[in-house]
Amino acid sequence: MHTNTLFTRKFLSGQIRSLRLARRATKQAMSEILHMDVRSYSDLEKGKYCPSGPSLLLFLKYAGGPAALDLIHTFYEAVQPEKPARRQALSLPELRNRIKDWLDGGNVPESLFEHPLANFDIAETRGKVINRVYYAVPRYSPVRRHLDCFVFYEENTFQKDDAGDLVLSSSRFYSQKG
Repeated sequence: MHTNTLFTRKFLSGQIRSLRLARRATKQAMSEILHMDVRSYSDLEKGKYCPSGPSLLLFLKYAGGPAALDLIHTFYEAVQPEKPARRQALSLPELRNRIKDWLDGGNVPESLFEHPLANFDIAETRGKVINRVYYAVPRYSPVRRHLDCFVFYEENTFQKDDAGDLVLSSSRFYSQKG
């Protein structure tokens, strides 16, 4: 088995169990949140397998914005500690080209914003709020019977005006794929 898969199983099982205990939830309650039976949840918590994509997304939603981001960053740093997170802002045409390359020249959806995954306020100061909205463009391979997603996010920076209202000051796109 691939080392990263083993690590991922153990890492996620520990995180899922820790969050369940911190929130004083039962295994029954967590299994309902993740839409699985109690036995499967128990196996997941023991690290017998990795959560599926939908279960992982439900877990991240349950964890909440800052906790979900911490989990993602902790995992990224644990897997690739020598590589800092890539953050290169993309224009909308550049983003569309990356998605087109990822789809192997296939048709890029008319609207890239059909599948929002999560919406988090990642930083807030007295005069500024930074918000991220994550999106996915799905690709299904009928031969391999495999669903893959190109994940990107839009980072919006809002400034507070004198009345306390938020005014959009910048909007940038970032890709999770190289």
